[in-house]
Amino acid sequence: MANRLKSVAIAVCAVAWFALTSAKATTVIPPTFEELADRADFVFVGKLASSPAELRSVGTNCGFFTMVDFETNEVLKSNADRDLLGIMKLV
Repeated sequence: MANRLKSVAIAVCAVAWFALTSAKATTVIPPTFEELADRADFVFVGKLASSPAELRSVGTNCGFFTMVDFETNEVLKSNADRDLLGIMKLV
């Protein structure tokens, strides 16, 4: 009986060791504000005009959908199409 208990204890330790040594960790370094602005396609100064939300369902899935409208005062950076920029300036 003692040999069997010893075998089980060794097996449990081996499984625990394998689980601990095979785990991998990732470190994420958050970007700074300047890095986010550099990577952005569009940066503007403005304010929120409206943000109506509604509950939508597709088949058995259900979720909230929010349409957000902004009033742009000044465009600081734009890599967008000219059409998109023209539409945003009209708002």
